[in-house]
Amino acid sequence: MIDHLKKHSLLYVIGIIVVVFGVLFPDFSIEIYGGLAWLAVITSNVVGLLMVYCGIFGGTISYTSEGLIPTLRRWLKKSK
Repeated sequence: MIDHLKKHSLLYVIGIIVVVFGVLFPDFSIEIYGGLAWLAVITSNVVGLLMVYCGIFGGTISYTSEGLIPTLRRWLKKSK
């Protein structure tokens, strides 16, 4: 149990802070405008829901990418 708390202490601290601020400032709101802001909110919600899903049901999520620069170089070589 002690090892678990040491390993996940940051997660518990963030959770406690969120709960405390939620109780202290219940009327606090953030207003967002524009499509890019909504895209950021939706993306963070999807990532959060995937993390919760993996935490409840188990599993892994991985992402790999070549990177932007190698992709651009390959695209430029094809266009020549």
